[in-house]
Amino acid sequence: MRTSRFVRCMMASALAAVAVAGAGTAAAAVPATITHQGRLFDERNAPISETLDVVFALYDERGASTPIWSEVHSITFDDGFFSVRLGSITPFQGAIFNGAERYLGITVGDDVELKPRATVASVPYALLAGNVNGDITPTSISVNTESGTTVLIDGSGVAVNGGQVIDENGQWVGSPTGLQGPQGVDGPAGPAGATGPAGPTGPAGAAGAQGPVGPMGPEGPMGPIGLMGLQGPIGPMGPEGPMGPAGPQGLDGPIGPEGPVGPQGPRGFTGPAGPIGPQGVVLSLMVSGVGPHVTLPAGRAVDFFGPTALVEVSSMSQSIYATAHRYLGAGTSPADSLSLFMCYQQVHPQPSGPPELDDILMVGLGLKGGRVPASTRVSFGLSAVITGLNAGTYNIGMCGMTFSPNWTSNDYGYLSLLLVNGG
Repeated sequence: MRTSRFVRCMMASALAAVAVAGAGTAAAAVPATITHQGRLFDERNAPISETLDVVFALYDERGASTPIWSEVHSITFDDGFFSVRLGSITPFQGAIFNGAERYLGITVGDDVELKPRATVASVPYALLAGNVNGDITPTSISVNTESGTTVLIDGSGVAVNGGQVIDENGQWVGSPTGLQGPQGVDGPAGPAGATGPAGPTGPAGAAGAQGPVGPMGPEGPMGPIGLMGLQGPIGPMGPEGPMGPAGPQGLDGPIGPEGPVGPQGPRGFTGPAGPIGPQGVVLSLMVSGVGPHVTLPAGRAVDFFGPTALVEVSSMSQSIYATAHRYLGAGTSPADSLSLFMCYQQVHPQPSGPPELDDILMVGLGLKGGRVPASTRVSFGLSAVITGLNAGTYNIGMCGMTFSPNWTSNDYGYLSLLLVNGG
């Protein structure tokens, strides 16, 4: 079950501040609100100091789920203290305080309602003093007339200084003179009421005179042709009348369904073969050199090392045959975990500045697990055929990677390339 984070404490003057006039005096109207004061603490017994919406509700039973009256106040708590006037937002109706016991429920913010509900004290029932609820049993009534004369009425309804003015049914039977006071000041106009429902339609008025004939509008579109009716019996042939003018051509009828496909016709003659495109080697080159003694970074991504060459590919039908060798070795410690591949990288020249380079892509399975003893240098070589390249410029060469930092003795290498038409 959800528990409240607030506790109610020190409910000072709860449901108080309702004034009642003393008997035998002309009392002011009974106030239509109830002042409720108190102090609010949280579950740690600390007073609340914030602004919260608080719902006050009255119930006709302690465990009732539906209130008979409620209203919401936005309260700024000062060290837990607060004071509100209940009934200032939602006025109390006459049936709220009719003498039966009532219970006050309080809900702070989005929390659950505080428990237990407080029993409403007898003070709010003084609201009934604004109107007598039931019989009255005075021994006499004093009535001041407009002329300033005081009429004293005894318990039997008979004026002491005149005749009977109230009968046994409580009806006024005396002279009406002087009972009506002067007309008061007109109060402010109330808000406009809601628009009432439309009344019934009145009878139709007499037809007015016919207006002049308006101009003829444009001819509307021709409507759809109706279905042809059944042909009636042929009547006797009448005399041939004169030929009338030709009528307008009717609308085209809908296109009928497509007929079945006819049998396939005989195959035509084979045309002459086109000219054979150029074949053979388009480009042949070889690059070599003694490179610097470069230490291969351990764990680095695949990258070129050794000689590379730029090749211009004109179409996807061209292929590149590439072969590369490179001397690689170790210093005073053995080297291992070497992977070698033949690779290509597309190059995008720029009008100004260095060209843009795509990622380096490997061809084939390559060589993996290469290793050499200490103080040893070995020639590593591999070849590959690169196909399916889009037209463009490509950098071709040997690439590789290693997880060993001991590949320190690197030397001479070469690369040979053939660019051919076809696979």
